[in-house]
Amino acid sequence: MSVRTRSRRVRVGVVMGSVGLMALTPFTSVSADPADQPDQTSHPSVITGENAGRTTPEDATVAGAVTLITGDTVTVTATPDGRHAVSTEAAPGTSPVFRTETGADGGTYVYPDSAARGIATGRLDKELFNVTRLLEEGHGDDGSATLPVIVDYPGAPDRSTLQARAAAPGATEQRPLASIGATAMEVDKAEAGDFYRYVADRTPNARIMLDGEITGMLDVSVPQIGAPEVWEKGYDGTGVDVAVLDSGIDATHPDLAGRVVAEKSFIPGLGIQDGTGHGTHVASTIVGSGAASDGVYRGVAPGADLIVGRVLDGRGSGDESGLIAAMEWAVGQGADVVNLSVGAETTEGSDPVSRALDELSESSGALFVVAAGNTGPRSSTVSSPGTATTALTVGAVDDADQLAGFSSRGPTASGAIKPEITAPGVGIVAARAAGTRGGTPVGTSYVSINGTSMATPHVAGAAALLVQQHPDWGARMLKDALVSTARPGEGYTVYQQGAGRVAVDRASAGSLFATATADFGDLFADQTVRTRTVTYTNTGTSPVTLALDLALDRGDTVPDGAVTLADRELLVPAASTVATTINVDPRLGGLGRYNGYLRASGSGVDVVTAVGYVKQPPRRTVRFTLTGRDGRAAGQTTLVVTDLEATESTVYSESLFAAGTHEMVLPEGRYAIQAVLRTYDDAGYVLADDIYAEPEVVLDADATFELDARDAKPVRATITDEGRSLQGGPITVQAVRERAPGVTVAVGTSANLSEQSTEFGVIPSTTRAADGFDLTVDRELHDPIVSARWASPSTGEAGQDSATLPLYLPALGQRFDGTRRLDAVDAGEGRDEDYAGLAVTGKLVVVRANGWLADEAKTAVAHGAAGVLAVRTTPGVTVVQDDGASTLPVVATPFDTGQPLLDALSDGPVTVTLQGRTNSRFTYRLPFHATGAIPADPTVTATTEDFARLVNTYYADGTDRLAADTTFALYPWQEATFRTNSLHSAPATRTDLVYADGMSYMQHVNLSMESSSYLRDTPQEYEAGRIYHRDWGRAPMHPTVPLLLACPLCRSSSAVSLVLAPLGDSDTGHFGADGTKQTVRYYRDGVQRSPAELFAAEKADYRVDYQVERTRPAEDALGIRTSTSFLFRSQAPAPGTTAPGCDALTPDAEGCEVLPMIFPGYDIPLDLHNAAPTGHGFTFEVSGTRPDGYQGAPVTDVAVEVSYDDGSTWVAADHVSRVVDGRAKVRVDHPKVPPGAGHVSLRVTMADEQGTRTEQTVLRAYALR
Repeated sequence: MSVRTRSRRVRVGVVMGSVGLMALTPFTSVSADPADQPDQTSHPSVITGENAGRTTPEDATVAGAVTLITGDTVTVTATPDGRHAVSTEAAPGTSPVFRTETGADGGTYVYPDSAARGIATGRLDKELFNVTRLLEEGHGDDGSATLPVIVDYPGAPDRSTLQARAAAPGATEQRPLASIGATAMEVDKAEAGDFYRYVADRTPNARIMLDGEITGMLDVSVPQIGAPEVWEKGYDGTGVDVAVLDSGIDATHPDLAGRVVAEKSFIPGLGIQDGTGHGTHVASTIVGSGAASDGVYRGVAPGADLIVGRVLDGRGSGDESGLIAAMEWAVGQGADVVNLSVGAETTEGSDPVSRALDELSESSGALFVVAAGNTGPRSSTVSSPGTATTALTVGAVDDADQLAGFSSRGPTASGAIKPEITAPGVGIVAARAAGTRGGTPVGTSYVSINGTSMATPHVAGAAALLVQQHPDWGARMLKDALVSTARPGEGYTVYQQGAGRVAVDRASAGSLFATATADFGDLFADQTVRTRTVTYTNTGTSPVTLALDLALDRGDTVPDGAVTLADRELLVPAASTVATTINVDPRLGGLGRYNGYLRASGSGVDVVTAVGYVKQPPRRTVRFTLTGRDGRAAGQTTLVVTDLEATESTVYSESLFAAGTHEMVLPEGRYAIQAVLRTYDDAGYVLADDIYAEPEVVLDADATFELDARDAKPVRATITDEGRSLQGGPITVQAVRERAPGVTVAVGTSANLSEQSTEFGVIPSTTRAADGFDLTVDRELHDPIVSARWASPSTGEAGQDSATLPLYLPALGQRFDGTRRLDAVDAGEGRDEDYAGLAVTGKLVVVRANGWLADEAKTAVAHGAAGVLAVRTTPGVTVVQDDGASTLPVVATPFDTGQPLLDALSDGPVTVTLQGRTNSRFTYRLPFHATGAIPADPTVTATTEDFARLVNTYYADGTDRLAADTTFALYPWQEATFRTNSLHSAPATRTDLVYADGMSYMQHVNLSMESSSYLRDTPQEYEAGRIYHRDWGRAPMHPTVPLLLACPLCRSSSAVSLVLAPLGDSDTGHFGADGTKQTVRYYRDGVQRSPAELFAAEKADYRVDYQVERTRPAEDALGIRTSTSFLFRSQAPAPGTTAPGCDALTPDAEGCEVLPMIFPGYDIPLDLHNAAPTGHGFTFEVSGTRPDGYQGAPVTDVAVEVSYDDGSTWVAADHVSRVVDGRAKVRVDHPKVPPGAGHVSLRVTMADEQGTRTEQTVLRAYALR
């Protein structure tokens, strides 16, 4: 059998640790559409209940496929315990070697080799390779054909220059961002690699960054901050322009009528109308008139005007570039105050949005009021742009001025004080946008919502009142006035609350104000005295004498002399500003966060300045020498240094290119050092990847660490009693360091050794960790797919050792079965002109080439050759890659074995004998594991008795095709492992021998490389010595249960989960998706409902109609459409009932039970092309299965009908046996049809005695032959 492959890219797989992922990519939650539009053309998933405690499919966005800026593609799925299964496709013509890094925050980074130089020089943002973040932010290929980037140019180019530079391949929707000298672009993923190379070549100093996602973050709260007292003085914000950059606005709401003076949407294709209600709620908190409540729910500054910019879409998310553009537009419209109840990733304030905010605030005088974020109570969680220096960042308190648990805290990554102020953000009642459902409704016109998003507009409104009262004040003065007059809460640090809750009545009534913060940030014990200046501005007409009192705390006494105040008393004349200073000597005192307040009081004045610094240990210079296997500077190094003592996860990560040395300045402490050193050969191919780790080092002085790949040891694997030839296949090497329970940092590398001779090694450690360090190597050995011997008059008959050729085969190369004896011809470099005068028809052409050989293959085909053998002509790495379109075998051999062949060809005729097969007959998976350190002898041996045998049979619909499979090894000691896919021709059977001791495995099968349909199972443990038979893709394909979810079909006293998988095969343990279009309708008591309104507590009859259509009929020729109706009766479960996995749905539920749905199953004895004999009687079995934990009535009735004309007419099966244990035998008489011309469709009805029934139709369930 010969299988021709098509143009596809090679996949590399990885399983990475993650928290909370519980659903496959396709099983996304259906939105709660209005009841008059209940039909859903999405994946069927209902998750309801306010108390639902588990991660639902709606939240499981860290799954799917995403194309990187380099053109490589990463696909992420999930394991039941929250780990990621990731497969990576290398872009055509690029190196298939990938490096990976797992950050302490759980982010999974996958770096293709083509990105190495860009990352090392800072020209490529590492976040472009954070695949978990890309998927979380909605940049998966399933929902987006473009990738949002910001190209940051050096200097300060003007808008016209930015527009001109944006003309790059694949760049669309260009948006100049003049405030930061950058341009935002949407990059067509199909041209991503071309775009990256174009920008790199044309603008060498430009930096490509991810255009990251931003998301949206009164009757009691408005009086709480003192606004009514200010109104009484005649200030309500009249004449002040406040910009709200959010999800838009419902301008028809009575509370907002006539308030909008300018509006613009920065979401392509969407207008200003609020789709989520977030922006309307925020806007009415600022300027709402309270008209719909007789003034009860009045905003803080009801006289102010609104400038509305829409930066969030209907999902409540947008992008950073859209926010920057809106900020530029808002200040251009004359905004005095800009409210940003939005947030992005946490940074130290150097991200594009924070930079733009600082520049715009400085240049325009507008005050930007920003939400701190809702990821408290952990420290250092303030989101961007709340980390911007000039932003007034707002936390949230409740109506008793108690800090909200969700309110994000500081300090920032650089030790800065954030937030600076708090405001009411719990149970805030404000205007509800028409047609929106978020929050808790209060009547028909209002809604109650929690969040720092709700606190922020209180402060923005307060600022608007001050602008009206003091129109000459700029952003700095407004910030100082609001912060210094705030009321500190008891028991909170300045890093949690800043100066406390805003009190606009005090700010309005006051005439003396202090600097908002005296912020020292991070200080190190080896630094000298640092000074901050605090100013006091008297805007009144009389002098004020102030008594100053500085009180700081670190949980114990601040040592004498560590912090000194220059003055204890100040006289501040009228209309004047006077300064004092605070000095900090970092050499004194212990480590930690020092914080408190400088209080100034007297003459009726009481103002505060928030003071803080974070004392870090003395810093030491750490020098790293980086040496490759060739003795030169390592070609590429991923260097990760993890602080094992820091309170927060502190990881220093560097990507270095051709750097022989590197220095870091680090605080004293305990660290783990991990690295991947890459050595390139002279042609730029990856010669070796070597893992380095020092699991635990104590840094108390300057130090040097020598990372020398010449010390690397190969990891050897031997099966002592296996006598057959074995060839290296996919390999993964990974070093993992745990810095805290459940928090790991990992570096690794992965490749397929069947197509390249790259070497992988580990460098023995000189230190050792007592626990928390693991080195793992996952490697595959298999019998060679192709081998060769050659003979010539000078070597004698083929078979001599000197004439054996080790061969490398491209993953997408042409495969064949049998033996081919071919005359060899030297075709030079394989160019068209090299064939002049050569007779190559039916012969093997030997070409001098390495790497990407698609062009050489095409040329050989054009001249009638029967195969291509590539020989590298210089020492180095042998690599062979093809685009999958070749119609003849392409193989490669290294320099040392190929050169004798070339020499023999120059002397006379040579015959090459190729022995090939379309698939490996067997594989071995043999792990290596070491704890504590990298050992000096990383050798692993095993016998065949240590393995379980998985006999995997891969079915194909009708025609042979190239398919892929990945067996993810889930080692108990690992949070992450990489895995390269194996390609196989289908149909096929292969025996995979997996090391069984203490391990589990999860399989993932792509049914065709031309189709996106896949199947997978759940992690399985196997017993050594046993044989397990697994059938993949055996028809019919039909809906099933997504087994990776805990309790996917169950309801508790407070929540319901109803999640379906569109694809399953004959094995009830398999499920999958992709390549399908799905439609679902929901009914209760005969009335069609939306998902959010489906379930009621009372007993009711339910029906779920689910239709799945395969979208690639050319490849997915069977099971092309299924229609399933699930009918069942359900009510709220009784207290005390339980179901497996229900605690993941609602941990505190009083009762839980599975939904009594019936799922048809099929066991049909088909051939490997999913066909049954034509013209004969035929018997198969059907079964009715229930969700795990079901304890009700069994299936008692089964009816089966068949159709031979794709469902136009149906006839009953000739015989259906009595149902026993939910199973029934079915006999049908197949008509006589020409081979390949007939199909059988099935219609099955199953029921139990309690009225539960399922009706399922599968069109073209299987074929006839």
